[in-house]
Amino acid sequence: MTKTIKEDTSLLNFHSGYNQEKKATLCFEKLHFKYNKDRNSFITDSIINISAINGNKIEKTIYGYIELMPVNTETMLFIYLQNSNYFFFFKYNNGLMQTKSSINEYDNIIYKTPVRKRNFKRKGYGYYLSSERTAKEFIHSVNP
Repeated sequence: MTKTIKEDTSLLNFHSGYNQEKKATLCFEKLHFKYNKDRNSFITDSIINISAINGNKIEKTIYGYIELMPVNTETMLFIYLQNSNYFFFFKYNNGLMQTKSSINEYDNIIYKTPVRKRNFKRKGYGYYLSSERTAKEFIHSVNP
């Protein structure tokens, strides 16, 4: 992995299992990335181990993909998680996160949050609601 990928992934605690001290928002465990020549990226297989969410230990396995795609000096991060009832999609690049879910309440919270509260200029970060099409295009691209 490049230095940029290591820096970007450290925010999500990819490199270690559950760590109660870090209390990462989303903590993955035992991820195995493979190089995808067609997309010039690193991608996990379809089994994702989630060890904690918001500091709460859950240790669940879920269907999904995580992809790291170096683009110029940035690394794009895609996360897709799905169970039999719902999905969550995240795309992070250049300080902006897009997100989408099949849970309408989740999407409405993002949509109804005023833009000024979704942009953290001092931290160089913001988020907004993505389209379902973007999520579907990602799944189709990694799982044709």
